[in-house]
Amino acid sequence: MLVFHVRLGRFGGRVAGVALLSLAALVLLSHFKAPWGHLSRRIARPAPATLRTCSQSDDLAMPSPSELSATLESLLTVPANEVGRIAICASLRNEGRFINEWLLYYRVLGVDRFYLYDSGSDDDTLSALQPWLRTGTVQLHRFRNNQEGHYQTTALDTCSRTYGPKTEWLVEADCDEFLVVVPTLLSTDHSRPLELSDMPNRPLYILLDSNWLYKNADAVVVSRLTWKNAGFERLPDGVSLLSLQTVREYQHSVLFDKLLFTKSILHTGKKRTGWSIPGAHFLRSPHATAARIVTSNGHLVDTVPYRADTDEGLQYEGRFSGGRIFEPLVLYHYVERDLQDCYSKLRVAHKLRKGGYDVYEDPDSHTPIYDQDGFYGAATTDRTMADSWFGRFLPPLLAALRARERDDVEARRGPLLPQIIEPHPELVAEWVAEGLDPTNGMPLTVTKDA
Repeated sequence: MLVFHVRLGRFGGRVAGVALLSLAALVLLSHFKAPWGHLSRRIARPAPATLRTCSQSDDLAMPSPSELSATLESLLTVPANEVGRIAICASLRNEGRFINEWLLYYRVLGVDRFYLYDSGSDDDTLSALQPWLRTGTVQLHRFRNNQEGHYQTTALDTCSRTYGPKTEWLVEADCDEFLVVVPTLLSTDHSRPLELSDMPNRPLYILLDSNWLYKNADAVVVSRLTWKNAGFERLPDGVSLLSLQTVREYQHSVLFDKLLFTKSILHTGKKRTGWSIPGAHFLRSPHATAARIVTSNGHLVDTVPYRADTDEGLQYEGRFSGGRIFEPLVLYHYVERDLQDCYSKLRVAHKLRKGGYDVYEDPDSHTPIYDQDGFYGAATTDRTMADSWFGRFLPPLLAALRARERDDVEARRGPLLPQIIEPHPELVAEWVAEGLDPTNGMPLTVTKDA
């Protein structure tokens, strides 16, 4: 440290003192960012050419190709003794850009089977799914007849009736939704560099299997936390969504009613319980007289009669009025994976109208995106996922999966195609009893003679 001795007069001393204080303030400001500074700036859209994820950081050692290959193989292939613990039902369309990260993520959580229903993808979804189809970890279906606006509801109902008795737990989650075991995510050790061998050990299965509240329930319902697009017009192909999208809504500020809707984990226990998933958010049993459906922190949720004309049968209408719950399980919903994805969802939703009812606000009652009580509420930066094992190692695992496909000899023998199926027979019987079209549950068209 240098010490300067300067002889100054009274006036000069004052000037020098002010100058030194100003210099000290500038030094301090250069070392600390004002916490309020980001509030006055719009989120800038990074150019794709400059995107960097934590997996690309120069100060982090990359796992070797052999380590990545071994880990990838353990995720693609499920040992026979682990099949039948947790499965996922989901419908999808044009998910080629995002599906592999979603599958890898849930495999790490402990999901052993994915029952997917394709509503007519015309991108590279089928190609992306090939390694998973060859190992049997993914089973892909397509309905023989057009399900029109009922595709998702028919898929979930058929899936839960068909595969519910074959697994302990059946998860309902879209391809932009990621169940998060919060204790696992928050326990990331940042005192040392993360390693590939730190991969979480089936945390979702362990949580479900070890919690007596869950094991004694018919189902567990999980609140959603929405994530936003942090300024990307289109994420480059092959990058990790979880490592790049780091903007979410404030947990407790949004009162918009739609955000109170939950997603479900059905506890079937490898038997026919009578409970099914008749559509996103909903649960139903036509013969149950009692139900034990709990939130992720153990609160009982209300059910209503399945039919008004009988005491038999119950259903959960998908909305927990007690407010959203964020621990120990929560669902990260990436509603805007990028701008292109957002536009695509809006086009599909307005075309199908979600089976006949409008899920959006009337244009005349539109509220600004950052209004507290608007659909998305205010936003904040959250790097918890990006800085976790998932944000660190899903990017190189995605790259390894692409390389594996380029070198895979079996891939050159032609693609494995979806199974062509009909809706579940019990569902068809219900449609017939209600006078609906037995091929898709839509109203029958009556043609009058001229």
